Formats: sequence, C-alpha cells, structure tokens
Amino acid sequence: MSSINKIILLLLGFAGVAYWLIFGSSNEYSPNSRKGDFFQASLQAEPLIEAIKKYSAAKKNAPNQLADLLPLYIKEIPDTGLEGCDRFKYVNYGTSRVVILWYDLGSRHGQPVAKESRFPDGDPSHAILTFTVGEGDYVIDAKFDRMPKENQTTEFDSEQWRAGNDRIQMAPDLPDKYAISRMPRSVLEQVLGPPNGVRILRDVPWELRINCPRNLTERDILIYWPSESYPQQLYGGNTETIGSWLYVH
Repeated sequence: MSSINKIILLLLGFAGVAYWLIFGSSNEYSPNSRKGDFFQASLQAEPLIEAIKKYSAAKKNAPNQLADLLPLYIKEIPDTGLEGCDRFKYVNYGTSRVVILWYDLGSRHGQPVAKESRFPDGDPSHAILTFTVGEGDYVIDAKFDRMPKENQTTEFDSEQWRAGNDRIQMAPDLPDKYAISRMPRSVLEQVLGPPNGVRILRDVPWELRINCPRNLTERDILIYWPSESYPQQLYGGNTETIGSWLYVH
C-alpha cells in the first residue's frame, strides 16, 4: 500500500472516531426512546427502593450501603437494565440538609450575561450571588449568576451592601475580603445581611442514582429521593420527572 493511501486511511479513521464522539452515543436513541429506557430502569429499582424503606423503618436509619440490605431485605441488588450504566449508585446523606441562599446584586441594565444562567432565583434581568449551605450550616459553594459581560469592580463595603447600593460592582471583591468556603451561615449573614431568598436544594436522608454517559463530555442523571419532591434545577442541569424519579439533563 502506498504512503498516500495509508495517510488517507488514517485520516478516514480519525474522521470516524470524531464523528462517533460528537454524534454517536448522544444520538443513538431519540429523546423519547431514552426516556422510555429510563422509565424501565425506574421500574427495575422498585424492589430496591422498597427494601431501603423497610430497612430504614426497622433500623430507624437508612443503610450505609446497599450491601447492608442483603439478604434480609432483598435477595440481590438489581441492575438498571441500561447498557453502559447498569448499576444503581446509592448515597446516605444522614440528617444533612442543603439550602441555597441568594442575594440580589441588581440590574444588568440590559447587558448580556457573561455565562448561561444556572439558577432560577430572582429577577432574570438581575445578577445574583448564591451560596450553597450544607452540613453544620457551613457554606460549601458560592457562585455568581447572570453577571454582565462587562462590569467594573469596586471595593466591598458592608454598609453600602446592606443598603443595596452597587452590589453588582462590589460582589467580585468579596472572595478577596473574606474566606467564604466553610464560613458559618451566621457569620455570612452578619457580613451580608439576610439573603433575598432561601430555597431547599436537598432535604432527604438518602439518594438512589443512575449516571448514564452520553459521550465523553456529557451524561444524563436519573435520581430518586424518598420524598419524591424535586427542584427545578439540580447539579447544574434542568430537570423533569420520569415516574417518581428526576431526570437531570
């Protein structure tokens, strides 16, 4: 085989791999077919969910791991029936509760956002600053949302912040002024005042989950909470219900 033919075959091979990565796994099924597969997976989980609930009622605590259910509460752990993501993942959260606090930073005055919005809170034309508060009432994450592409930064001033003045300009200076990570919620509110809004992100003792990769960079998440009450957005994605489960995409 000539060197030119070898090069052509090599290029065709690269093109085929690139096509599969971009289109192959994400388009293998139509959205409705994929949702149908997820619904079938949720039915596969029903005996497992029932076993977790029976264990929790008997022990007054959720199991630490699925193996704790064997063999008294379930004979074997079922699989999901899904290719490439055939195992259920289980997390025991204990009594930890996760909430989102958010502060209104003011209007963008029509400026486009720097990044796509990930939070539904507040006026869509305003920027916000969000804090995720978890176990022990400590801040575990902080994010700006709907910030304008162009923004002048000014020095943070607690008094001006509390008055609602120039928050959108002062907010970027906060991480330089304070160690936000692991800050107690009480201290945060001493600095910033009461938040403009609070919502519960998660208030359940355990979670059952299916992580399904679509390709190398994308995945679908299917979640079951015993409360069967879910937020509109979770883990950075929009959500919809499939039976009693939540589909994050």
